[in-house]
Amino acid sequence: MTGNWQNTRTNAYDDLQGSLNDALAGDTIRAVGSSPVPGGATANTADVVIDLNGKTAGPGSPFLTVAAADITVSGPGVLDGWTGLANSTFPAVLINSGGDNFILDGVQVKRWADGVEVANSVTSLKLVNNWIHSNTDAGLQVDSGVAIGGVTTIEGNLFKVNGGNGVQNNSGNSLNATYNSWGDVGGPTVGAGDGVSNDVVFSPWTFAEVYLDVDPTTGGDQYQRNVDESTSFDVALNVEGKNLYGVSFRFTYDPNYLTFNGPLTFVAPWAGKCWQVGSPPVGTFAYTCYLMSGPAWDGGTVAKFNFTANGPAITGNGPWTTTFDISHLEVNTNAGAQGGVKVFVNNAGYNAPSTGIATSPTATMARSTSPASPSSPASWTCKAGPTTAAR
Repeated sequence: MTGNWQNTRTNAYDDLQGSLNDALAGDTIRAVGSSPVPGGATANTADVVIDLNGKTAGPGSPFLTVAAADITVSGPGVLDGWTGLANSTFPAVLINSGGDNFILDGVQVKRWADGVEVANSVTSLKLVNNWIHSNTDAGLQVDSGVAIGGVTTIEGNLFKVNGGNGVQNNSGNSLNATYNSWGDVGGPTVGAGDGVSNDVVFSPWTFAEVYLDVDPTTGGDQYQRNVDESTSFDVALNVEGKNLYGVSFRFTYDPNYLTFNGPLTFVAPWAGKCWQVGSPPVGTFAYTCYLMSGPAWDGGTVAKFNFTANGPAITGNGPWTTTFDISHLEVNTNAGAQGGVKVFVNNAGYNAPSTGIATSPTATMARSTSPASPSSPASWTCKAGPTTAAR
């Protein structure tokens, strides 16, 4: 039999429903083949892992209905409800009676009616490390009259640009959704925040956006400045943050146009708390930083770098163009909160950034005027903001 879902114990292939029907407790059902893989199944056997295996699972009605205990949907992978014309009218995951201790971990959930709907009372629920966005209504919907007992863990998620609230709790009972990100440094209830209903505890929340300030001595964040050729200038790597305990970054510059005047300077509280990652080549900075104790960090400057506008490629009268490039890849640029809770870097391709700091995806330098003679000073324009990429 062929299909897009493989039981890793039996090596049998089937559609998702067939694989779940044949599963025993402890089995893993893994997505295989080309994306999108079909869903639209009900889990009736307890203690089964559905491994998306980096695949995109297409719309079902819904993708998964959970009717047994200890079901896990694990990423990386995407649950995409797009029908070709509109968002699905079903939730990505529907949790019914019996769906105790459901776990959704490391999954992107987009373009459904709701991301996850809890329709009946259950014991324990775990939603961690998920990017839940662009759904018609709520990211997480808890229906009226529902009681979630046991242990509820909803943390390390990014709820963003959902049509309704990021978390909509109609149960009448309090729901803990602390240590999540909501698309705005001010949390879910201001600005671009994804919103929460009554009976949702959301504070403390998290946030991180990484960017460069090319003139840190001037008030405010400067994404453009002019400097003369052979003039040295500082660049600050900043984070707009909330409740952070760690941050990692990787950015590059072109040594053919810029000379780095080391060493770099880490700013409190990060002095002595940052370590180089591997042995990056010339033109690359890669560091991971984390706090061991003390209060959480609410953003500011992580490190300062001093450059001189010169290099072997600067010959003649120009103009020349070069780039600061902050990696958007999660393995390179990431953040964390106390206890190792994941914090999505909001402007690293997870929908649009919340502020103007990342409207320009790279830091560029271009000679804005050509000198009248080879001995005339060169004027440069610098623009900075993190690299973003569609996901």
